[in-house]
Amino acid sequence: MEEPRNAPPERGEHRPSGDEPEPKIRVLLFDHPLCRAGVRAFLEREPDIEVVGEAGSIDEVLEQVRLLRPYVVAMEGLMDGHRLLDAIGPLKRDCPEARVVILTGYS
Repeated sequence: MEEPRNAPPERGEHRPSGDEPEPKIRVLLFDHPLCRAGVRAFLEREPDIEVVGEAGSIDEVLEQVRLLRPYVVAMEGLMDGHRLLDAIGPLKRDCPEARVVILTGYS
């Protein structure tokens, strides 16, 4: 399996200091447009996070995952008339190194 571009260090891994900046955490947002804008604005304040893309449907998120190879996919619990869980299996198959964070306003 090919190593992701500029992969962040694994937990507990030490990288020697040097002139190279630490790689940013690459995030893909999968949510409704207004929610994506809010999450993007919040995440872009963090110097070690880069929002690399956005998706509004399961088909879009799967395409973006294959193309962008994010480290984190932040997803709303119910999107595109489908349950979020329907997208996680194919997402992890296409990009096993990606971590999935589920965002929801439901309690």
